[in-house]
Amino acid sequence: MITYDELCDMADRDNILMISGRLHGTPSIAICDNGDCTIVIDHKQITDKYQLTTCTAHEIGHCKTGSFYSPFGLELRSRMEYRTNKWVIKNLAPKDEMIIAIENGNTEIWQLAEYFGITEEMVRFAMWVYFDIPA
Repeated sequence: MITYDELCDMADRDNILMISGRLHGTPSIAICDNGDCTIVIDHKQITDKYQLTTCTAHEIGHCKTGSFYSPFGLELRSRMEYRTNKWVIKNLAPKDEMIIAIENGNTEIWQLAEYFGITEEMVRFAMWVYFDIPA
């Protein structure tokens, strides 16, 4: 389980530039140019610490997995997003820790979101990937 501060340290170690900026229609975005990754976070669109952690991890996931897409690319956007989100859950809510959290009584989506410090949407994705439980 990785915290927001650890994500920032990871980005720094991997020379991923993180900046704050204004975006339209999305709270965060990752851009890669010749191997140099930049993450932009629009803090005005971030509603809470869980969304901040999830968005940051998601964009780092794009950089770490090389899951970028363009209108001219052959890769499907959905495939790149799946690969990225899978990186997020494996690092922020690993399956073995998810099982332990559930065994300890965290059985509601909101409880697991609080436990792992991620959004409920990401918990639902983890449940689907790990346990084949529909979102």
